[in-house]
Amino acid sequence: MTELIKSNIPKLKELYEKHLKLGLEYDNDWNRGSDYREAHRLEKIINFLELEDELDIEYESSGLISINNKFIVSLASNKWRVRGKSIWYRHSNNLQSFVDKYILKGKKYETDKA
Repeated sequence: MTELIKSNIPKLKELYEKHLKLGLEYDNDWNRGSDYREAHRLEKIINFLELEDELDIEYESSGLISINNKFIVSLASNKWRVRGKSIWYRHSNNLQSFVDKYILKGKKYETDKA
């Protein structure tokens, strides 16, 4: 697994622009190809890294990332699951609300108790 950190954002944005440009060269709107899908995945990684919360994000394989070594999030669709479980759940496009509601739920509760 490869760890993703905030200092990688400029390089990821550069890759995003490259794949987006290549993906948009297709004439066919409904099937833009692998470059367009890769640009979408990179955009989601960048959005997670740009959140103000301190998240431990690692790239898994085949379009998945691991957050805080507990949650698996799909980069191609708005789905997530708990590591070791097989049920996939949907999340909204607003990544900040997803992180607050599910990923940081336990941590925020612990800080409120103290």
